[in-house]
Amino acid sequence: MILKKILKSNPQNKEERKYYFAPVQGNAIGLDELAERIGQSCSISPTAIKYVLTAFMDQLPYFLKDGHPVQLEPFCTIRLSPKSKGKDTALELSKDDIKSFHLVVTPSAKFKHAINSEEFIASIKILPDPDSQNPNSEASA
Repeated sequence: MILKKILKSNPQNKEERKYYFAPVQGNAIGLDELAERIGQSCSISPTAIKYVLTAFMDQLPYFLKDGHPVQLEPFCTIRLSPKSKGKDTALELSKDDIKSFHLVVTPSAKFKHAINSEEFIASIKILPDPDSQNPNSEASA
């Protein structure tokens, strides 16, 4: 992972600006590459893996629509959450007030631990400061 430093305003106080880390997004990994990489680490062909992943993606909406969170241990749990307009009373709230649904992905404790491990954090690279006037900019490897 590569991080860059960006200057952002505080939403509560627009005059207050601070630097924060933001990820530098690489190219998205597609289904073909994912299946190929998984196939290299097991005895299942990339073609079969692609079919399984496609079938999983086809079935996932049905479970979520029925209100079932989908638990993918030890990775995460996936569920739907509605975005709706607020109403003063419960009686006023109806299905028509639903604006959309968003996907909530909650990592498992094991996965959280993996992405917060010292080894993972040590592998992060930080781009030089955006203003190269700072001689103390970090370029960690």
